[in-house]
Amino acid sequence: MAFASWNQQPVNESTLLHQEEIQNPTKALAKTFGYMAIGVGITGVVAVLLGFLFGRILGTADLDTFNTAAGVYIGILIASFIGMLIDSIVISAVVARGRTSVWPAYIVYTVLMGAFISAFLVIGIDFWTMGEALAIAMVAFGGMFLIGYFSKINLNPLGLVAIGLLFMVILFGSFWGIMFAATGAIAVFDLVFSLIVCGLFMIIAAVDAYNIKRILANGDATNNICLYCAYIMYCDFIVIFIRVLYILAKLKSR
Repeated sequence: MAFASWNQQPVNESTLLHQEEIQNPTKALAKTFGYMAIGVGITGVVAVLLGFLFGRILGTADLDTFNTAAGVYIGILIASFIGMLIDSIVISAVVARGRTSVWPAYIVYTVLMGAFISAFLVIGIDFWTMGEALAIAMVAFGGMFLIGYFSKINLNPLGLVAIGLLFMVILFGSFWGIMFAATGAIAVFDLVFSLIVCGLFMIIAAVDAYNIKRILANGDATNNICLYCAYIMYCDFIVIFIRVLYILAKLKSR
């Protein structure tokens, strides 16, 4: 829902000095998907390398080395999470000002996300499960993107409802999680909770696709706008991927 309140502004002369103007919406969409693919690729490479490195260290180290490496890795995860929060603000600010390229902030964000996702490999989730989650997430995201992009009706009200439900589910999830844990049915609750959250994020992805279409259809999307659209699509895809991966890992651990 990052674009629900977007107001397309005319591209001024100073902006054109730094960015290439894209007049063709189809070309703009192709660039947006290309930028998204670059981000996903960077995240994947960083996640695999870091996950393999720390997985090997933690799996073969003695107690002292294990404690040191575990402390370092936990620090990396915390720093990555905080860094992503800060960088997301930076990306929005750079796009709003329109004077510099979004590329550096976007690359940093994808690297930090890769470091964060590497935790799944470190805790022992195998590459086959990762591949299954990736394939399912691609199909789910692609389907919702097509639904949103070709929608003839305004999807923003649906997106607001989805965000409201998402906050409610997350808010009450911890309380009900404790209640179900007391009855021994926490595994079932966790699976249902994850499915609901994943479904709501898929709806949000469709709404973002609808708003991306509106922006690119104006025919004056700059490279920064295409990058920002790619960033939103990237975030939607990664969130869906993480939720699907979590669900698959839970099902296989039963």
